[in-house]
Amino acid sequence: MTQTLLANTSYWSLSQDERNEIRATAPDQDAWDFEVYRLKDGYWAFDRSDLKTYRELLIGNTETVLDTFYSQLSECPPDEYSRMSMTVSRKPLADQTTSCTYVRPCPANPNASFYRDDTLGEEFYLCPWLTQVMYDPAPQKLYVHLSLIS
Repeated sequence: MTQTLLANTSYWSLSQDERNEIRATAPDQDAWDFEVYRLKDGYWAFDRSDLKTYRELLIGNTETVLDTFYSQLSECPPDEYSRMSMTVSRKPLADQTTSCTYVRPCPANPNASFYRDDTLGEEFYLCPWLTQVMYDPAPQKLYVHLSLIS
């Protein structure tokens, strides 16, 4: 896949019919695995080519939470070459790094959610991809395992 495609293609640029098709075919599973990577601008992102999702940004203080965990795991600050493996589950994980508690829906987009990281006490935003692809409705608790890739 070219950099241009990664920079310009995303689940959100698809038509509503295409997004509905992805939602209908997405597996109903408790745990989802991602490779998250840090961009030059400080945001983290992930790709899920099986779900036509590329460069899905993790924003709204999610980047700060991921920066903190990356720094704890690596003992150095993240940069544009930083990558982590991330498992997000609606059921407890044996080797979880943290858990997160649902706080409220986003007032600007009720399909998006705010969660609080139970380890750091930080509140962060999760985009509607959580409820439109992964889980519907948004779980009251999320369990996360993070490990370093680079």
